Amino acid sequence: MSNNTIRAERDGKYYLRFLLMALGALGFGLWSLYDGMVTYPDQLKRDQMFVQLAKEEEETGESRKQEWEAFAAENGYDPAEKPDAEHLMNPGRIQGQFIMAGVCGLATLGLLAFVLRSRGRWIEGDGTSLNSSWGQSLKFADVFSIDKKKWKNKGIAKVHYKEDGRKKMFVIDDFKFKREPTGDILRQLEANIDKGLIVNGKPEGPKKPKAEEAPK
Repeated sequence: MSNNTIRAERDGKYYLRFLLMALGALGFGLWSLYDGMVTYPDQLKRDQMFVQLAKEEEETGESRKQEWEAFAAENGYDPAEKPDAEHLMNPGRIQGQFIMAGVCGLATLGLLAFVLRSRGRWIEGDGTSLNSSWGQSLKFADVFSIDKKKWKNKGIAKVHYKEDGRKKMFVIDDFKFKREPTGDILRQLEANIDKGLIVNGKPEGPKKPKAEEAPK
C-alpha cells in the first residue's frame, strides 16, 4: 500500500441495523411458529367443541352448559370465556402462521447473509485509481462523470467510467464504509480529474484539520 493510498473499511454501524432487523424477523417467525403449533390449534379445539355443543343445544333444545364446563375444566379453559362466533379459529389461519414463519425465516437468512458477506469489504484510492475488496477497479483517467445527486443527503456518489469501451459504475457510499476515509477517497478522485466531470453537486472542499485536544 503506497503513501497515497486511502482505504475505507466497511462501517459496522451501518450493518448493525440489518442484524437488528434479522433478530426482529427471527423473533416474529418463532412467535408465528409457536402460534401455529400450540396457540392456534388449542384455540381451534376449543372453538370446534363450542360450535358442536351449540349445535346440539339448538337441535335438542337441551342445555349443554355442563358439558362445556367439563370440557373447559379438563383442558384448562375459563368456561366463562366463550369463543366469539364471528372470529372462530380455522385451519387456514393456522396454515397462515406457518407461512409467516417461513417468510420470516427466509428474511432472517437473507439479512444475515448480507451482513456476513460485508465482512472484510473495503474501497480505496491510490492517487491514480479506485479499487475494492470485491475486485472492481478503475483508473481515474477512465472516469467520464461523477454524479453527486445523492452525496449530500445519502452519502452516495456514482462514479461513471469506461472499461474496454463499456460504460460501468463504481459507487462510493459513506454509509456502508467509514465516513471520513470515504470522503477522503472522493476528494482524492476529484483532485485528479477535470472538475467539469462532476455533476449534480460541487467538488469537495479542502479537508478540515482535526481540532487539537485541549490540554489536560
